[in-house]
Amino acid sequence: MADLLRVLALDDLEVSYMKVRSYEGTTSTGELKVQLESDIEVAGRDVLLVEDIIDTGKTMKMLTETLLARGPKSVRVVALLDKPSRREVEFSADYVGKEIEDVFVVGYGMDYDEKYRHLPYVGVADFFNCKDF
Repeated sequence: MADLLRVLALDDLEVSYMKVRSYEGTTSTGELKVQLESDIEVAGRDVLLVEDIIDTGKTMKMLTETLLARGPKSVRVVALLDKPSRREVEFSADYVGKEIEDVFVVGYGMDYDEKYRHLPYVGVADFFNCKDF
């Protein structure tokens, strides 16, 4: 998110965070849990959802539909990583940094049960060692 914000040259940019969980360990539970809701009014505004990784697509589809119901001018999605082979619902991000295979990754903000988020790189988690991705 910080790297993306550094290159966006927008005067009226506002940032808000939402915390949505659907994973326990390395497996999606299939249940979305919204733990923190955005407090920014989106009606009539352009919205950019920033996601670390799109897997099943369920989370981003739900968030996109929820935001669209609030009347924004537009909703776009940017994802650092995308795993299209895991898709369970029809969903495509507008902007994707890299498409990856069906591997579990950690680092650069992504975690395994709140661990490894601090790594300065994205690595494939084999739980014996993390290799650069």
